[in-house]
Amino acid sequence: MGAFVAQQPNGLYCRFSSVVDTVTHWNMTFDEYVEQVQMKRYGRSHEAAVAEAHDTINNYLQPFQEIINRFRPINDTVEEFNEILREMGSDVQLNKEDYESDMENPMINSAEEEIAECKAKLIEQLGLAKSDMPKDIDSSSKNTTD
Repeated sequence: MGAFVAQQPNGLYCRFSSVVDTVTHWNMTFDEYVEQVQMKRYGRSHEAAVAEAHDTINNYLQPFQEIINRFRPINDTVEEFNEILREMGSDVQLNKEDYESDMENPMINSAEEEIAECKAKLIEQLGLAKSDMPKDIDSSSKNTTD
């Protein structure tokens, strides 16, 4: 399952992506879900998007708890995800300590090392000093969501 939709505690909808292990859209009305996900993301016509949205919500809506169960602090920190949970009307707050083993994942560490090596090669190839790099390239900020 690449993504799923759940109804939030505040009655609106959110989309969770298992590619990035966090929510990519939240606080959506039905119409926003049609426009933002079904039309923009999947390129459906309005009529097809409405039909698909009804099918998804009527037949494949997942429990909100799945959002919490499947979250991993790879693209959002625990703190960022807790803020999103608050925005969605949830009283649940995750503990950072519960996710420490996720951050020790060798695949994650390997990817971070590979990114750092690519940045260093780019700096070298461009003949730039590290201070010449734009902050968004040189920063060690989190990855973006899909």
